[in-house]
Amino acid sequence: MDILQAVREDLPEILALQRIAFICEAEEFYYYSIDPMVQTLCELEELRIK
Repeated sequence: MDILQAVREDLPEILALQRIAFICEAEEFYYYSIDPMVQTLCELEELRIK
């Protein structure tokens, strides 16, 4: 198995995986506005550029 650097086309899947990873925390505290749950594709793209 090879680990490759993420590319722009991977960002939607990364965003979906991030939400899956944090849904338990959001549900536990009934707070769905934590950054990993509300981060947008545009915000991810901006982070990638920096």
